[in-house]
Amino acid sequence: LLLGDNEMVEANDLVLRSPSHAQNNAFSPQPDTGPTGIPTLDDAERELIRRAIESCEGNVTLAASVLGINRGKLRYRMDRLGIVMSRKEPMVRSEDGA
Repeated sequence: LLLGDNEMVEANDLVLRSPSHAQNNAFSPQPDTGPTGIPTLDDAERELIRRAIESCEGNVTLAASVLGINRGKLRYRMDRLGIVMSRKEPMVRSEDGA
């Protein structure tokens, strides 16, 4: 779902938020980055899934639809990436399983 001021979506309507904005979000772990400062593919996918679920108020089926995949594929990716739901907010499982 895109919302804008006009009927036509323009480049200004598609603004990516800066990393400094992500730091203000308590549910946004900072992705690991290499020497180039680019997050890994898993970290980028994890953040995208987290944002989709959060914007859909915890509705995984709706988040999957927004992401263009079915619910089963989203649940598979959540499991693979260590994303668990806690009171309708996606959280990343720590390495020790806690």
